[in-house]
Amino acid sequence: MIYLILKITGCVLIVLAGFGAGCLLTKRLSFRLEFFEKFSVFLSVLKTQIRYSGDDIFKLVSRSAKGADLEYLCGEADYSIPFSVFWEKQINNIPKSSGLNNSDKELLIEFGSALGSTDIEGQLKHIELYQKMFAAKLDESKTELQKKSAVYKALGLFGGISVAIIIL
Repeated sequence: MIYLILKITGCVLIVLAGFGAGCLLTKRLSFRLEFFEKFSVFLSVLKTQIRYSGDDIFKLVSRSAKGADLEYLCGEADYSIPFSVFWEKQINNIPKSSGLNNSDKELLIEFGSALGSTDIEGQLKHIELYQKMFAAKLDESKTELQKKSAVYKALGLFGGISVAIIIL
């Protein structure tokens, strides 16, 4: 009798673990969406900062990142290295929990590589170009979340049920 109760309890836990794994994958997709929403705000704030402030690019990016709740893009300004190197380091330090994939990070690095290297008008045009690219990434992540969230949860649940059936 106790053996059967333990077996059923184990099966229920396996089903819940499968469903939990699906929920975690869905959460990762929502973190990616949240990042691109915040990065959109970051680009708008940065654009304004560049237009109306005379500070260097390190300070502008740091201030804009704080305003968009992207503190991990801030860092101690190291004027001995070019901004592009500093930016790449910050992008590589973005936590995995943000849900960004390699192509997202490559686009972010590409964005920062030319930032601060032209005059104000050139920088504003650069930001406008990348705002369109990141808007496409935002739309992609919204679509991906809508399509895949139910699938991830269902696969996790049915995977757990399948294992539970095999055990029983």
